[in-house]
Amino acid sequence: MRIDAESGALLPEAHLYALDLDADHWPVYQYWLMCRDVGQFTGVKALPNGITVEELNPTAGFAKQMYWDVGGPWIWGDKRAYSDAQWLDYTALPGFRQFKLCLKDGTLAGFAETSFDIESGQAELEYFGLLPQAVGLKAGSAFLSQIIGKLWDGGCSRIRLSTCTLDHPGAFRVYSRCGFERLSSHSTSVPNAVKARIISSQEIQIRTNLLR
Repeated sequence: MRIDAESGALLPEAHLYALDLDADHWPVYQYWLMCRDVGQFTGVKALPNGITVEELNPTAGFAKQMYWDVGGPWIWGDKRAYSDAQWLDYTALPGFRQFKLCLKDGTLAGFAETSFDIESGQAELEYFGLLPQAVGLKAGSAFLSQIIGKLWDGGCSRIRLSTCTLDHPGAFRVYSRCGFERLSSHSTSVPNAVKARIISSQEIQIRTNLLR
């Protein structure tokens, strides 16, 4: 049993994140997390010096680019076959917003996408992640807190997100420290994404390097 000392959250066991590259299928554990009240939110954190967050006018092109560039090492595969029309539908979700994270020199470092259904009051963190060159700069948790702060400022009553054991092992901990609690979970199996040519061996190597 792994407990995060800061948030007290029960974390997924470390071995669940390991991938057997020779297996035909990979077990995946998915977790839905929710922050039910602004009082659970631990507050907006300052970004490292020179790193900035900018809200964009949403475009399908940016969504697609970030899905591939950020999601490759973490085996985001559900939208890889999307048509241009499907990407447009995705960015037309209610209350859809796009954000980018930039380094001091203006280099793109990460992104976040959110949606907000006014009738239910529920906001969703659709996607969130850093580009490989930004991992390790200690900007991720501050970036997340700034996005969550913007969602609360937008009038939502709760915020939901999902993560799984294909994501970075630190993701669950970062979400927990931002006030999210486990809502539900389930396990499944997916085809080996390398054998199925959903992702490349280069993307797996990037993942391996990031997890060292």
